[in-house]
Amino acid sequence: MEKIAERYNSSRSFNIWRLSGGSIAAMILLCLALTGLALAQNYYPTVISFNADRNQIYEGENATLVWVVTNSTNVTIKPDIGEVGLNGSIEITPKENSTYFLNATDGENSSAATVTINVIKRPPELLYFKADKTKIKRGENLTLYWNVSNANDVFITPEPGRVDLNGSAVVTPRDTTTYSILATNAGGSATGPAVPQLSVDVNPILYEFIPNANQANWYYYDGKKATPIDFGGSDTDNRGSASWMDNIRLCDDSVAQRVLWTHPSWRNNGWIKGEYDLGDYVVQEDDHIYGKVALKKDAGWGDVIFEIILFPEMENAVVISETPVECSSGIKTFDIYLNRYAGKKVKIALATLANGGADQDWAVWLDLKLIRG
Repeated sequence: MEKIAERYNSSRSFNIWRLSGGSIAAMILLCLALTGLALAQNYYPTVISFNADRNQIYEGENATLVWVVTNSTNVTIKPDIGEVGLNGSIEITPKENSTYFLNATDGENSSAATVTINVIKRPPELLYFKADKTKIKRGENLTLYWNVSNANDVFITPEPGRVDLNGSAVVTPRDTTTYSILATNAGGSATGPAVPQLSVDVNPILYEFIPNANQANWYYYDGKKATPIDFGGSDTDNRGSASWMDNIRLCDDSVAQRVLWTHPSWRNNGWIKGEYDLGDYVVQEDDHIYGKVALKKDAGWGDVIFEIILFPEMENAVVISETPVECSSGIKTFDIYLNRYAGKKVKIALATLANGGADQDWAVWLDLKLIRG
C-alpha cells in the first residue's frame, strides 16, 4: 500500500511540473504586463466621476454638476462652463434639455464623460378661484375671481368659457351650479392651493309648471263658463289649446326649446286655463313664482294677457300677476313673491287671455317655477 501511494504522489508531482514548465515564462510575462498596464493607468487622465444632483428640472430651476478627475493637466466642461479644477462643483440653469461634456487631458492622453439634464416646462399654478357669494337667490348675479400663473390657456365652465390668466366675470346661474377652472400649458394642468371647483347654491325650485303641464286640469271659455279640455290638443282647435312644443321661434327671433304653448278660445276675450294641485304645499315667507313669457314669431296681431291665479285654502281665488304681451314686447319676465299668503295651503293656476280678439294669440310660457328663497 505504501509503495502505491509513493508512486501516485511521485507521478502527480511530475505531471504538475511537466504541465507548468512549458508555460511558466508566458505566465510571468502576462502578469508583468498586466501589472505594468495597471501602473501605467494610474498616470493617465481619469474621470473618476461626473454627475448632477438632479437630471430633471423645471424651467428656471438650478442643478449642480459634481466631478472628480485625476492625472490631468487640463479639465474642461462644455457648453458654457470652460476650464475647471480636478474636482469641484458648479450650479447651472439650463433653459432647455442639455448634455454637458467633461474632458480631462494631459496633452497626450484624455478621458471624457457626459451628463444630461432634462428641462421640463413648469405646469400652471392656480393661485386662487373664488366668488363673491356662494349662495344667491334665483336671478341674482355673482362675480367669479381667478388668478393663474404660467398658463397658455385658462377655461371656466359652464361659463364664461375661455378667459385671461387673471380677472373677474359676472355670471347669473339659474340653478345650483358647480364652476370649474382648468389652466394648461405644455407642462400639464393647473396645480395650486385653490380647489379648482366652486359650487354656487341657488335657492331651490319647489315646482316646475311647464314639465308638469299635463298634470294640470285644463279649461277653456266657451262663451258662458269654464269647460274642460284635454292637454295636448291641436293648435288650430277653436276651443283653444295647451300643449308642449319644441324649437319655437319667438317674436324677437330667438328660438326656445321645450315650451308650454297656449292659445285662448277663438272668441273675443276668450281664455284657456290650467289649474295645478300642489298637494300639501304650504307657502313660506320667501316663496315666489318666477316666469318668462312671449309670443310666437309672426303673431303680429297677437295681444295676450298672461295671468297667475292663486287659490288660497278657504279663500276666494285671486289674480296675483297680469302680464300683457304683444309681439313687439319681446320676452317679458315676472317674479311674484307670495309672502302675503305665508302659512296657507294654496293651489295655483296659469291662464292665457285674449285681450279682445283671439286671432294670432299664440302665447308661449318659456319658464314658470315656484322657488323658495
